[in-house]
Amino acid sequence: MHFLQTLPLTRTRHPVQVRDGELLRVLERAGLDSFEALWDLPPEFVEPINQRRGGWSGVSRLQLPQSDDTMGHWYLKRQERQSRYSWRYPLGAPTFRYEIDALRQGLLQRWPSVTLEAFGISCAGQRQRALLLTREIALPTLAAFEGTPDALRESRAGLTAIGRALFDLHATGWQHGALFPNHMFIDLQRGQLQLIDFERARKRLFAADAACADLTQLLRRADWLAPALVQALLQPYFDRAPRVIARLTRRFSVLSDFSKEFSA
Repeated sequence: MHFLQTLPLTRTRHPVQVRDGELLRVLERAGLDSFEALWDLPPEFVEPINQRRGGWSGVSRLQLPQSDDTMGHWYLKRQERQSRYSWRYPLGAPTFRYEIDALRQGLLQRWPSVTLEAFGISCAGQRQRALLLTREIALPTLAAFEGTPDALRESRAGLTAIGRALFDLHATGWQHGALFPNHMFIDLQRGQLQLIDFERARKRLFAADAACADLTQLLRRADWLAPALVQALLQPYFDRAPRVIARLTRRFSVLSDFSKEFSA
């Protein structure tokens, strides 16, 4: 998947990379086809900004008219002076750079991830900034079902399909890094999954390590899931990755009975 580069209008304006021409036209009509224009939008954040290490990041909701006269909804993430060091970026890079890399990889490998629509990075002087734009996901999160688990019990097949999407992600060797219920947008009827927040995503040497790390995070934060629902969600791992289940069983007793059943 290729990204289009908008042209900087002056030397002080940085380009932003846009996934397709239709979105580029939407941004142009709104005067938002440069890094600075998106960056300078009012700081109306949908949640408290994240402040650490002298920098910050925040998420805003963006509503823009589309070519068919309907309103499109996106989320704009902005970040300043928040870096991470790794073998890929030994001199450091914005943590959003890692998320951008992961989401672009996700487009190629068809991960169950939110679609990266546009992004930009500016490292002018000592001011390191990054932004990315994703379309709003019109689905509930898994966390939304904590108080109403009956809907999940009636859609076990949908849960298994969602687990299969997770399995396919892990089979590529990639770890999401923040597999929390509120980062999982699900369609139980269609068995579809979309994940957000890939800042901590990374490639692991072994796919089993990626799966175990992510599923450990998920099971700890979704301890309200009934055992039968856990089994439905992890069914693809029971079927195709028994060693992953064996490792998880040592940490989560809820898997013990199911593991015995499959090893019998």
